[in-house]
Parts: sequence; structure tokens; C-alpha cells
Amino acid sequence: MKKLIILLAFLVLALALYAQQTVRIIAAARPIPAGAVIGKTHLIVKEMPKNSIPAGAVIYENEISFKTLEGLVPVKEINRGSVILPSDLRPANIAERTPAQWRAYIFETDAVTASSVKAGDVADVLFSFEALLKEKNAKEQVVATILQRIKVLDVINPKEGGHALVLTLDPRDAQYLFLAEKEGKIKLIFRNASDSALNAMPVASYSALFQGAQ
Repeated sequence: MKKLIILLAFLVLALALYAQQTVRIIAAARPIPAGAVIGKTHLIVKEMPKNSIPAGAVIYENEISFKTLEGLVPVKEINRGSVILPSDLRPANIAERTPAQWRAYIFETDAVTASSVKAGDVADVLFSFEALLKEKNAKEQVVATILQRIKVLDVINPKEGGHALVLTLDPRDAQYLFLAEKEGKIKLIFRNASDSALNAMPVASYSALFQGAQ
């Protein structure tokens, strides 16, 4: 009997010590409405007793832990301080991830481009078309840079066909890009994301190319 009492005492002590242990988990820094895309500013680290952590809670280990939840959308409002559970979230759709006052433009592309590009990449847009040159009174193929520093919001890269890039454009630039696609050929060229220069690029033509070679 005495051994049993000692064993029970150790068990009670172990349970008490377990209850006192705390774990850092990720919670809501402020109310997050349903449909809002979660960003880092929505998240805080909260300490909770180990035995009261809800199943599925995201344990905070380092800054990378936030990435588990960033970009997802609550299916219902999450109160300030509440533990954020992945089961209460869903992936954000394209419209939800598009910044206010901007537009998501789906630009069809080839498999090589789609497999080489990732969200966050930055591109300039080249437009190739036939232009009427007044001095020659003839048409000539020219290339113009019509848009610069266009951000890739997402990449649509299915296993079979339908490859596309989702570009973030202001409404006016979206109109120009659509017009250019209808009137000529479009080529995206990519730059370092840290390169913020906006260059006034002259229109390229065969005439200008050969004049420069002389």
C-alpha cells in the first residue's frame, strides 16, 4: 500500500509539472475577418500551458513558423488572441491576393516560362508590332518596352497545358497589355526584384539596329 501511495504521489507531481509547462504557439494579434488574407502583422506569439493547447495549433519555433499561416484566409472571423488553427483556414484565391486598386491579369505563356518563374518575380513587357514609318512611308517591325516592373502574383503551371502567369497591374496598364496582346506579340523579360529603375527605352527597329552598326 505504501508503495502505491508513493507511486500515486509521483504521478500527481508529474501531472502538475506537465500542467505548468508552457509552449509558444501562434495566435491572432488582432481580429481577423473572414476572407482577409493573413499577413505577418496579423500574428503574434503566445505562451499557453502545454495541456490546454488546441489540437492542430501551430507551434512557434522561429520566424519561419509564421509562413505556415501567411497567405491563408479564415473561413470565419478569428478573435484577437485566439489560437489560429489551420483547419479554420483556406488558401486565398487570386482576387483576394490582389492588392486594392490593382488588377490580376492572367497572361498565357509557355511551359518553360511557367516552370522558370515564381511568385514575386518582376518583369518588363516588350511589345513587337508593325509600325508605319513616316519617313519611309512603309511598315517595319519594331519592339517597344511598354510596361516596367510588373510583379508576378502567381504562376499557373498545371501538369497538362494551360500555363499562365498572374500579373499585378493597375487598371490602365491592364488595358494597354490587353490591347498589345491583340495587336502584336508580347514578351516578358525578368529583372532582379531589387532593381527599381524605370528606364525610358527607345523603340527598337531593324533600321535603328543597322544604323548603330555603321
